[in-house]
Amino acid sequence: MTQEVDNKLVPVLTEAVGVVKMAVFKKLKEHFTQNYPDWEDAFANMMAGAIINDLFCTPNLDPQFVDFVRTNRPVIAQYVRSLATHEDFAPLLPHITDALRVSFMCDHNQGTDTSFILTRALQLGILMEERTIPLPRHFIDSVKILGDSLGLVSPPVLPCEETDEEPEKK
Repeated sequence: MTQEVDNKLVPVLTEAVGVVKMAVFKKLKEHFTQNYPDWEDAFANMMAGAIINDLFCTPNLDPQFVDFVRTNRPVIAQYVRSLATHEDFAPLLPHITDALRVSFMCDHNQGTDTSFILTRALQLGILMEERTIPLPRHFIDSVKILGDSLGLVSPPVLPCEETDEEPEKK
């Protein structure tokens, strides 16, 4: 993928990055349900969201969420670090790597330098440096497969072909 991304592709790629975030959210929620059954659902949702927001450096500025992050910063930081090594999250690393890189390229295309996010992910061991940067089509296809495997996206349903024949009567 070149540094310049076609402007028509940016929204599609951004949406695909969102699917990766949803996949990470789902895996975090499953992990929390199994390992912390006493956590309330709302707390687990906020924790998963805070971890993803921290990873992608996209803070939620809602005052309730800001307070939650301030109160739970050590746990959030611990989970962001564990994404690189924990067996529950390791299968997502290629997708996270691709999503972080594609997100950077979309930001760069729009004039924003978010290279610090890649540097941080590399330092945390999350970014798989040896992984080839995917072409847009390959990224979108891999995200569709990931989303479908986790029940996050549905394959498109093709409309029935119209025919001149009447339906067969029984």
